[in-house]
Amino acid sequence: YNVVDLKNKATNLKEGSIGVSRKLAEDLDIQVGDTIYWHLYNKNTWYSAKVGMIYRSNETQGIAYLSKDYEKLGATYSPALLMSNTNPKAYEKQSYVESVLSKKELLKTYEKSMESVSMLVYMMLAFAAILIVVVLYNSGSLSFNERKKEFATLKVLGLPSRAIRKILSSQNFCLSILGILIGAPLGNATLNAMMNSNGDNFDYALHLEWTDYLFAAILVLLVSMLVGFLFNKRIRKIDLVESLKGNE
Repeated sequence: YNVVDLKNKATNLKEGSIGVSRKLAEDLDIQVGDTIYWHLYNKNTWYSAKVGMIYRSNETQGIAYLSKDYEKLGATYSPALLMSNTNPKAYEKQSYVESVLSKKELLKTYEKSMESVSMLVYMMLAFAAILIVVVLYNSGSLSFNERKKEFATLKVLGLPSRAIRKILSSQNFCLSILGILIGAPLGNATLNAMMNSNGDNFDYALHLEWTDYLFAAILVLLVSMLVGFLFNKRIRKIDLVESLKGNE
């Protein structure tokens, strides 16, 4: 069982020092090399310790000790978890064992707990697609209304509705490219901020692969192209006389 550093790499505590979780260190302004004072929840005996590292913990914030350093304090070491590479079922009947879980069972429990996160991702993906449609359609609709006279003039000159739709699609496509270039650098920071807003105990360090950005960009561009087809009917039904006369 190891702790991980701020780069999510497994590391070991240095003897004679303790580790402090990143969020706790941030809240209390604790730095490596500082001396802190702490006590157990159920006792009022205070201990001092030198901070040797800041580590990252996904779901539990606190401090980490080496067992031999902890015992040097005179405190009673009462482990709550034992990890073993032997068959855990052999210990089930021991009086000091409350429950036994195999690695397979732990993985199954973890995967079950991650289902809610997966559901959240799918919901955000659906809302993102809806947002893309709404933003691009509204943008195209505003542009269409402002340029109705221009489009009517183009139709009078013989430009087909298909060509006018291409003009609107090109505009949405350019806006999508601009949005991708502006939004992509903010993607990883936004995702981490969202996941770490679930409570003080959560501290995730998520990293988006380039394939995630590629998928998001393709989704935006695909929806952008589909939105252009929503204007087909409106373009075909432009009242040329009213549009040209009403904007004089």
